[in-house]
Amino acid sequence: MHRGGYSRNKVGRKEQQRMKDFLLTAISVIISVTAVVLFIALGWFIVWKLFLRKFKFVQELLGTNGTPDKAKTAPTPRRVRNVRRD
Repeated sequence: MHRGGYSRNKVGRKEQQRMKDFLLTAISVIISVTAVVLFIALGWFIVWKLFLRKFKFVQELLGTNGTPDKAKTAPTPRRVRNVRRD
């Protein structure tokens, strides 16, 4: 034993504990950042599908080819039904 009261085993255990704490902290930060990025990407995808893809301005910003929806490109002829009112 050393005169300071600490053996090499105790110092080694402290280093192992610090390393374990550091690894747990690093892993939790990485997982948290990944989760936030995934939620932002999922939110952007949902907003794009439901809302933003309809605006030409956003399409031009993102550099998409701007092909409009099928409903806009080929309007289908509507049949008008005569309603008989008696």
